[in-house]
Amino acid sequence: MSKLVLWVVGAFLLIILLSVVSLGPYQLYKNSLGTFGASDSVMNNPKANVTIEFFSDLTCSYCKSFYFGALDSVIKDYVKTGKVRVILKHYPLEKEHPFALRTAEASECARDQGHFWAYVDRIYRSSDALEDYNLKKYAANLGLNETQFSNCLKSGEKLPLINRDIAEGDKLGVKGVPTIIINGKMITGAVPYKTLKGVIDKDLNATAS
Repeated sequence: MSKLVLWVVGAFLLIILLSVVSLGPYQLYKNSLGTFGASDSVMNNPKANVTIEFFSDLTCSYCKSFYFGALDSVIKDYVKTGKVRVILKHYPLEKEHPFALRTAEASECARDQGHFWAYVDRIYRSSDALEDYNLKKYAANLGLNETQFSNCLKSGEKLPLINRDIAEGDKLGVKGVPTIIINGKMITGAVPYKTLKGVIDKDLNATAS
């Protein structure tokens, strides 16, 4: 390979590297969000005819599988078209997952700044690094106000909300996660998309008739 060709290839690689660096961590992450780039208002559209309540532990591997599998397809086909809304309910399994409660608190602190679902997505993508330092770093990468987020996390102010979700789950008969409730109908486990689709379509048809 001639020196000229080597120089051209090197210059090309340098341009790519500089372009990536100039994006910064937030932009790089934002571009990788995919489906869950949807805003909190889109996910929780009050005009939707079908409501999905997703009882979840943000550090649960089965919840993560459901989130990136069946739920992702629901978002694409139903939520972004305004037919379905999704509400995440916290059900942290503290005895099994030491960071479950803390990540739930962090997600609610992110909700205060309008980035709940984006933060949830970030947690599921980073299940091996969930110490407070990392939770704060993820908030910064999403462009959140770091001081506000840190103060919220430190205060414990979100614990009553999370405890309400747990109590609601217990009252409804939730025994584990993920548990999905579609317009009052309970489905347990990381079920496939076709299972959710069948229930959703039936409810949508009922409201249309």
